[in-house]
Amino acid sequence: MSKEHDTQTLAQRNNLIRAAVINQGVNYGITFVGYSVAAFFAPKVAVGMAGQSGDFSKAFYVAIVIALVGIVLNFTYVQLKKRAN
Repeated sequence: MSKEHDTQTLAQRNNLIRAAVINQGVNYGITFVGYSVAAFFAPKVAVGMAGQSGDFSKAFYVAIVIALVGIVLNFTYVQLKKRAN
């Protein structure tokens, strides 16, 4: 890699860190709201699913699928952001 590319990469990383620090309060708020919504609705949904099937295994499968969708969306967002730059 060239020295110019290394400098560009370092500058991009510094900009990302700076943006994360500046937006830390907003980022925390969004994360906490998402966590709160999940903490409110997930037990109700899990109990409903357990009532139908007799155990909580389906609720865990749904949680795994939701987590995997979140991971895929995160990687997709990162790739789109890289292409935009």
